[in-house]
Amino acid sequence: MAFLIRTIDFTATGREIVRDRVAEQASLTVGRAAECDIHLPDLAVEQRHVQIDTRADGTLAVAALGTLGFGLDGRVVTEGTIDPRTGGEIALGAARLAVARESDGDTSITIRQVAPEEGKTDALRGFALASVLPSKRAMSWVFASAILLLLLA
Repeated sequence: MAFLIRTIDFTATGREIVRDRVAEQASLTVGRAAECDIHLPDLAVEQRHVQIDTRADGTLAVAALGTLGFGLDGRVVTEGTIDPRTGGEIALGAARLAVARESDGDTSITIRQVAPEEGKTDALRGFALASVLPSKRAMSWVFASAILLLLLA
């Protein structure tokens, strides 16, 4: 069975770079090690993190090789099954591997890096004490003037 491995990267200007390669094998290893079939240079990924095997019925068996699990369609598991006809997503560190069936019958694995969520800090900022108090500069002026008034009194 052939796997079409598609890597999507972005340049500093935001332009998308797509690299395709074909792996003619029934099993793939994913990890941080250079000898893995899918190399992910992320410290949150183990050296040999996941093994993807093709079953006789066309589904893919995904199993963790190390002690860490992986995300499979939003759940953290150590093993699972993906049907390429319906698709699935494997989450490893900051990378997302989308599995799908191509029109020619090959299984495609699209690797995309997840952008950091920009609104995440804004949502948590509403629960901080700093959102209720005035700024540091305003507080320092108030305290300096209060001390000056006490000294003059």
